Amino acid sequence: MPDEPPADTTQIKQTPVKAINPSGEEIEITEIVASEPLVVPVEAPASSLPKTGSPLPFLEAAGLLALAAAVALRVATQEVA
Repeated sequence: MPDEPPADTTQIKQTPVKAINPSGEEIEITEIVASEPLVVPVEAPASSLPKTGSPLPFLEAAGLLALAAAVALRVATQEVA
């Protein structure tokens, strides 16, 4: 069963936090934490987008529409027997 947290946390908040280096001596936390900001290089945006598209899907869609139109005209013009 876990320990109950203390009812009064003021003593915990006032306790200084120390770190211990590998040699065993206590050091301040500020000596461990690096305060240098993280710098992420940003590349300049490209002046134009790369040409990755192809007209093939458009041509396929146009061909299917033409085929559907031909079938629809053929059915519409047939005489009822």
